[in-house]
Amino acid sequence: MDLYRNGIPLPYIMELLGHESEATTKTFYAFATVDMLHDAIAKSNPEIANDMPQWKTQEILSRLYSFD
Repeated sequence: MDLYRNGIPLPYIMELLGHESEATTKTFYAFATVDMLHDAIAKSNPEIANDMPQWKTQEILSRLYSFD
């Protein structure tokens, strides 16, 4: 996931992990996190980048990343 988040192309990650199918790599390692989504939105609309996201509180982050 760290490689993907840092811009390494998915086919490279697939080779590194020894996956035969890119679908396997996508399913388990290549998904957008909340931070990635926020960064993408901030790049497309810089005016909102200065606002503190409501989901950045520890309570909300815990809920977002839990399986409860």
